[in-house]
Amino acid sequence: MEYAEAMTETEPAVTDELAAHLIARLGEAAFVELTAMVSLENRRSRVNSAFGLTSQGFAETGARSRLADTCG
Repeated sequence: MEYAEAMTETEPAVTDELAAHLIARLGEAAFVELTAMVSLENRRSRVNSAFGLTSQGFAETGARSRLADTCG
């Protein structure tokens, strides 16, 4: 989470130390994949915000827990 938060700051705040730690822990390929996914979700969030799109309320209504109950 620290990496995602640092990456999505208006002025990105990812340090060399944080990147090196994640590369050592995850490997280079997983680090690249993580970076790509965080950037995709950040872009999606910003586009949604620009269009005035809001949450559909799944988390607020407990839809996740109901789905988990029905799936397993």
